[in-house]
This record gives sequence, C-alpha cells and structure tokens, in this order.
Amino acid sequence: LVTYVAPFEAPWSFDYVSPQIEPLLGFAAEDWVSEPDFWLGRVAADDRELFLATCAAVRSAGEPVTVEYRLIAHDGREVWVRDVATRATAEDGSVTVQGFLADITREKELELALARERAQTDAFFRDSSVGMAITDADGRFVRVNEALARMNGVSAEEHVGRHLRDL
Repeated sequence: LVTYVAPFEAPWSFDYVSPQIEPLLGFAAEDWVSEPDFWLGRVAADDRELFLATCAAVRSAGEPVTVEYRLIAHDGREVWVRDVATRATAEDGSVTVQGFLADITREKELELALARERAQTDAFFRDSSVGMAITDADGRFVRVNEALARMNGVSAEEHVGRHLRDL
C-alpha cells in the first residue's frame, strides 16, 4: 500500500509519497516528489485521460474517488493500481489531496484470464452442433444454444424460463 499527499491545485506534483512506491515500481519516493508531472509521466498512455479526469473529480468532489489505472514501472512493466483519493482540509485551512494506491495487477490478470476463458466457453456453447442447455435448480432453461433450439423447433429465446415439458 502506497500513501501520498498532493497539493490541491495543479501541477500534478506530490508533497509526499511513501517509501513503498520503490518496491512497487522501482522509482525512489524522492523521484515522485522532486519532479513536476513525474506521476503523470508514469501513467500508461491509454489511461492518462482517465487519470486526469479523476484528478479533476477528486478536487471538485467532497467524497473519496476511486479509479483503476496502469503505471509504468522502472523496468517497463505495467502495474495496475487502485487509487483512492480524497480532499483533506488541515486545521490551518490548507487543502490537499490524500490517497493511497493498492497493487491490483494480479486481480487484473485474473480478470483477463477469466474473460478469455468465458469467451472460449461461450464460443463452444454457441457453435456446438450438439444441443446444449443450462437450467436453473427448478429445471427451467436459463440458456439454450441454437442446435437445441433447432431440435425442439422453438427459438432459443422462447426456451428461457420454460421447462422442457412445456415445449
């Protein structure tokens, strides 16, 4: 978990980044605070628009804002992070943005693998020449492939919610 504190107004420099940033991304905490736009330069190009919109949102919202995006590590790896940030007002009235990053790379990799597996299963089910169906605990059709629909002479959509005996 990496914590940070940023000024309320642009530029996108940071007042503090916890030392846990170095094992996560390979850059020293000092790099993140000494160079304006260092953070923005580490955000994956495809995620920059989302990142900037979220920065604007956290500055305008009174509530915490959560966003997921990729940062480019020192060695070139993409590291997915979940960034939770909120406005904070100190006793002296100064306002900062405070937040934390959590590494969610493994979670994103699993989501991608699951999506690929789901696409393969869907293609197998859809394209099979064998009639197949998925039913609920009461035996009602939840999903039917076209092969079974042709066998029963009823569209796949008309199967959903019905029992085989109803057809």
